[in-house]
Amino acid sequence: MARKVMARYYRDSFGRVRVDYAPSSNTGGDAPTAAMVMPNPYARTDRVFLVDDAAKLVERTDFGVIAPLFNAMAAITIPTGQRRFTMFFTAEFRHSGNGFFEDLGHRTIGGVQANGIRFTTTLSKAIDERWESPDLGLVVLAREIDPERGWEIEYTLTDVQRAEPPLELFVMPAGYQYRHDGHLILESP
Repeated sequence: MARKVMARYYRDSFGRVRVDYAPSSNTGGDAPTAAMVMPNPYARTDRVFLVDDAAKLVERTDFGVIAPLFNAMAAITIPTGQRRFTMFFTAEFRHSGNGFFEDLGHRTIGGVQANGIRFTTTLSKAIDERWESPDLGLVVLAREIDPERGWEIEYTLTDVQRAEPPLELFVMPAGYQYRHDGHLILESP
């Protein structure tokens, strides 16, 4: 089964981040969109707000709950629901050292300079390839091929724009119900 998930990331000069995504769906219909907003990554208490426009609801959760979603070096994570995420842990993470690394050098991906590294497991021959932009501090391309599990996963950062995003993207909507202690479900296949 093939799935394609798209998300749009915004980061402003204050370090605030917003992620808009449409969860992956097996039904083929239009999936509702959701947004995660981290208003101030330097605050004493890291906060994340899940904005559900369909339910007119904003839920607050701690960043520690969703930190794995933003670590493309340990896992490739896809939204499979508004509050549900599936994490495909990298071969390097799963096999912890039973393999070898290759330096893939430098290349331009989507107009961004990136450095590449590949990890291949010794026994299963699973491959993790990561291209990270030192300038952006982000993974711009990640690929995992795991013959044992029968999957191939690719993450690609595209359409990088370095302009300041609109301020209103980081303003919580008026007229929505607010809830503390929102819950997210993180699972692995």
